[in-house]
Amino acid sequence: MNTPLITRQDHNGVALVTIDNPPVNALGQTARQQLCAMIARLDQDDNIRAVVLTGQGKVFVGGADISEFDRPPEAPHLPDAISAIEASRKPWVAAINGAALGGGAELALGCHYRILANSARIALPETKLGIIPGAGGTQRLPRLIGNALATDVITNGREIAAAESLDIGFADRAAAGDLIEEALDFAQQIASKPLPVPAAERPLADPGAHFWNTALKRITKAARGNPAPAAALSAIRTGTTSGFAAGMAQERETFLSLRGSEEAAALRYLFFAERLPCGLPACAEKHPRP
Repeated sequence: MNTPLITRQDHNGVALVTIDNPPVNALGQTARQQLCAMIARLDQDDNIRAVVLTGQGKVFVGGADISEFDRPPEAPHLPDAISAIEASRKPWVAAINGAALGGGAELALGCHYRILANSARIALPETKLGIIPGAGGTQRLPRLIGNALATDVITNGREIAAAESLDIGFADRAAAGDLIEEALDFAQQIASKPLPVPAAERPLADPGAHFWNTALKRITKAARGNPAPAAALSAIRTGTTSGFAAGMAQERETFLSLRGSEEAAALRYLFFAERLPCGLPACAEKHPRP
């Protein structure tokens, strides 16, 4: 029997769901399986009116399990789990207690509301690893904060602090005290209200050819041969001009293609060599990153 990586505590009609997969709550296959099962159970539980999703410890979700990058994708896939949350008939509140990186940020984007602790930080750093977000980041983030800001955040792998996330519209609320207590209270308040328009269905205006062409020139110059930033921009543009479904299809295809490239493998090696104590890719399996 698998160790529970997704736990649940009920609080007067609100389920507190915690991702507990140390050291950084990575969303590996087992975690995804358990999360998808939890989503289905909660949606059918008439005693639950809302859900609060958080991470154990000081990290919300640190991203995917890097050890899976050299294997074919294994179901259930993260985009499917996120879509199931977004389609839930009950509100999901992401209580972001720390770093929400890569797939963690995408998971938060699929929730109906986001509350951040002061220590929270958001980033989609995939382009630094030679890939692009693969679970809707290029599609949902622009629909929340606009194309200009989202393009900057995604193509540069830029981090968003808690205060900025509130200012730009990523977060709905910043916790003044205990994050979980405030998130549970907030969930009680909104449980009986109509669900907000999910990020996937929000309108997104096309800023025009000049914006895209200028952004591409700037991004290509800064990328220094890394194809990922320009590929991310292309997925953002497709989602803007051709709709969410088309953007998601391009994002996923591009993500899988880049993931297996030699350039991405080299960038991952350099990334972890600079940041991990052992400096070797084998160490990355013990220290998952986006």
